[in-house]
Parts: sequence; structure tokens; C-alpha cells
Amino acid sequence: MVNHWAEKGRAIANFTLDSCVESPLYRLHSGVRQVPLGIATASQYPIQATPVVLGGGVAALASAMERLMSNEEERKRLSSRAVEVIERFGLEKTMTMWEQVLNNAVGAQGR
Repeated sequence: MVNHWAEKGRAIANFTLDSCVESPLYRLHSGVRQVPLGIATASQYPIQATPVVLGGGVAALASAMERLMSNEEERKRLSSRAVEVIERFGLEKTMTMWEQVLNNAVGAQGR
């Protein structure tokens, strides 16, 4: 979508959770301004790594799913942490984080 709107002449900022040390998974229009937030953390669970797996295509996703489906111990380990994940990514916490991100972005625009 960012490329589409940039091609139409819109001013576009693409906020990313990482620090943009690595190249994006897809080519961005030259008019898209990258805004790295640098708040991404290393994956502790396979589901957190899903965007990375998706970067490897359908075969990588299928392989990751097969590993998880065939590993009962890993499924139990993940399910035992379900409450932690819900708390970590709950609506209130997530919305507070987004509010901070957007306030920081608006503040950066005024500098």
C-alpha cells in the first residue's frame, strides 16, 4: 500500500518495529520515508517469528508449521505460556505502546 500511495504523490511514512539494519523484504518506492522505531525484540516463540518465516515464502511457513505440529513437547511449552502472551500483547498494553509511538512520531515531525 505504501508504494501505491507514494506513486500517487502522497507523502508516506512507513513505520517499522525494527531498526532497519536489514533491507526490507520488498522494494519501497523512493518517496516512502522509512521510520525505524527500533522496538522489535528477538523471537522467544515460533509464532513471534512468523513474519520472518513468511519472508521465506509458503514453503518456509509450511515447514515451521510442520515442525510445530509434530513436536508435542514444543506445543505444550507454548501453551503453558499462553497467559503470558495474552498479557504481553493485550489490547490495553498494545494501545498504550501505539500511543507512545504515534506521540513520538508527531514530536519528531515538529523538530
